[in-house]
Amino acid sequence: MISVTVCGLVLFAVICSTQAYINMAEDTECGLGTSRDSKIVGGSEAGRGEFPFMVSLRHHVKDRHYCGGAIISKTHIITAAHCLERGLDKFVEVAMREHNVLSPEKGLDSYRLRPTKVFVHSNFDAIRLNNDLALIKVREGLIQWDNFTSPVCLADPSGVDETVGTVATVVGWGRLSEGGKKADVLQKVEVPILENSVCRSKVKKWFDIHSGQVCAGYDLGAKDACQGDSGGPMVVRKNGRLILIGIVSAGIGCAKPNLPGVYTRVSHYMDWIKQQVNS
Repeated sequence: MISVTVCGLVLFAVICSTQAYINMAEDTECGLGTSRDSKIVGGSEAGRGEFPFMVSLRHHVKDRHYCGGAIISKTHIITAAHCLERGLDKFVEVAMREHNVLSPEKGLDSYRLRPTKVFVHSNFDAIRLNNDLALIKVREGLIQWDNFTSPVCLADPSGVDETVGTVATVVGWGRLSEGGKKADVLQKVEVPILENSVCRSKVKKWFDIHSGQVCAGYDLGAKDACQGDSGGPMVVRKNGRLILIGIVSAGIGCAKPNLPGVYTRVSHYMDWIKQQVNS
């Protein structure tokens, strides 16, 4: 874990605050995007390099994108457990440096990696989507850092990065509308974080919202993750760093009023993540 202390001089007194985040990649900075030029439902196209930790999970045989994920170190990708269930762990490959998942882009050479090991949370519930978290391990030395490939920071267990009302960004190549066309180019959308008790009252018919989950969305809908965004990141930007607070997990339809998206709360599982990475 990296703890950064930011200090400033105010009325001749030094005022310091601690910005905490976790960097699982010890050989580079985390959470740094390089582009600001700017579907997920109601979102917009992401710039090349804006989210350099983003990866596409593809079916090795069918050669198609089906889930997202995020780089956390040179050997590990974080995603949702349901992206690797029903035998998908045997066919998954990780597509690196992708921006347009259908057409290669000039100057952005993508490549694909097969896992050496997959870690699915042992208490994953495929019905209620509790503990919907997994890690994909790839062989050391295959991932190299550059402007289009770098790790995301992970949220500190204190929860300081997940304040209710904070606007987070969800990234993915999912459908642009419920049942609609899938995005070719990486999309992003901003959604506010909700109090768990509020979310629980909205989705109690379908899900039991607990401390390992976090919800985000608007009462009026219109902006949301959708099919194909699963496993992808929900991040917040703090002091120039992108911090992973959620993994796209579940929802009832896409962008429907009073039905927020449900995400795996990364900070809740930091002990599990560290244990798998160090195993």
